[in-house]
Amino acid sequence: MALYAEVEDVLRVLGGTLDGVQTHFDLQLWDGTYPTTNVTVDGNQFAVPDTILTRIGVQLENADSRMDGYVLQAYKARPDPVPAHLRLGTAQLAAYHTLTTDGVRTDYIDKLHEETRAYMKDLAAGKFDLGIVAPRPRHRAPAAIVVRGVGGGGPSSRARRRRRRKCGC
Repeated sequence: MALYAEVEDVLRVLGGTLDGVQTHFDLQLWDGTYPTTNVTVDGNQFAVPDTILTRIGVQLENADSRMDGYVLQAYKARPDPVPAHLRLGTAQLAAYHTLTTDGVRTDYIDKLHEETRAYMKDLAAGKFDLGIVAPRPRHRAPAAIVVRGVGGGGPSSRARRRRRRKCGC
């Protein structure tokens, strides 16, 4: 079950219309030999082959899982409701990987993927308002304690004085 985006969001990134989605996939998928399912994206209803919807579903689960990891790295909980920017980032990531496995990636999709990777870094750093009141606390690592002369392996103060006098005594 999708956490952050739906199949319709991915289809919207891929064009949102039959012509837009068809530009990314082989036209033989729409020749009538493959079963199709009617989908509605922003009021546009069109048939999409089930093989494409299955691939989108798998990549959407992967993208949701990745985004969830970034969200939970920076925040204590998942956002409810899901902000539009998180929905868009998840859909862009799923669209890119759907086209990577079987489809035609355009420069536009490659650019969206670069933007999404930058977005994921900022998301992990907690730079976005997700509607979560308490961010995950930042814990500092324990500082190393350095004591001179104990276990340092360096020369002692007496050896340093001898070198300054250059007499060796």
